[in-house]
Amino acid sequence: MIYLWPFELLFRFLVACRNFLYNLQLVPVRRLPGKVISVGNIGIGGTGKSPLVIEFAKKIFLAGGRPVVLTRGYKSGLQEGEWQILRNGKVVAGVSRPEVAADEALMESMALPEVYVVVSANRYMAAQEFLKLTGEWAPTHWILDDGFQHRQIHRDIDVVVIDVRNPWGPCLPVGRFRESKSALKRASVVILTKSLSAVQSEEISKQVRHLNQNCLVYEARFTQASLRQVCGDESGAGENYALVCSIANPKDVAEGLKAQGLSVTSVFAFTDHSRINPERIVQAHKNFQRIVTTEKDWARDRPSFERLAMPVFIAPITVEWQGFEPEFLTN
Repeated sequence: MIYLWPFELLFRFLVACRNFLYNLQLVPVRRLPGKVISVGNIGIGGTGKSPLVIEFAKKIFLAGGRPVVLTRGYKSGLQEGEWQILRNGKVVAGVSRPEVAADEALMESMALPEVYVVVSANRYMAAQEFLKLTGEWAPTHWILDDGFQHRQIHRDIDVVVIDVRNPWGPCLPVGRFRESKSALKRASVVILTKSLSAVQSEEISKQVRHLNQNCLVYEARFTQASLRQVCGDESGAGENYALVCSIANPKDVAEGLKAQGLSVTSVFAFTDHSRINPERIVQAHKNFQRIVTTEKDWARDRPSFERLAMPVFIAPITVEWQGFEPEFLTN
């Protein structure tokens, strides 16, 4: 691994140069009509951005706002210059091909049936296309999903989500971080997640405030609600579950299921965002009678799950705020 350290230093240098150009406003930053809230992190996946994006959009909508989620659609299959608009889990405009599946965007759209989700690597261009098509539905808020490093679009609030268990560390390719913790100086809000203790959270909070005294710090915990059956016949099925998922931290889901008293006898975890083939899993293993998966995996691979001859459940995630809830959403 030591041979990768020079590349990590080069990566940090290139990121610092890019941020330096943006900080001096030498690279143009484009503005969107309405308030822009970015939700991102300094690491690669697994901190809980998507549940928070859904939480924010729900609160804004219930307060009378018109939020739009703007996301890159990582590994969606969209080509350069392509875009799509989702509503209620369906593509209502833009590219619609069977091989295109932005799993997190689909999940967010299914959880937010009244909210538009716009998907493209070129988020500003896609936002302009959205405005052309839905001029009468002028957004009050844009939520940039995974937007902390996407500095081409001006944001009014920069939210950074930190997994307290692994808050920062070496950058790529040595570690799993896209920026060092000094990047938190740009943050408006930091949300701590997945804490194991109050002492742990307080220590990370102190370090964040030492870097950025003006930063608001909140703590959120993710809990799994009761399982919801989405397909299959459970008559005669046993009580053993197999967890099937393609997410960054499958261990968190497995532990949450076991905490509910469920018998999880098998875990099949695939690379984050990759498609899964549940049929092969069922053919190879007979020690379970039910499958449980995540909302993201269900959104991406629903047809595959529906073909199975066994009940399939999803484990919804809810957000619980520890102490004060964020007030910046509707102010």
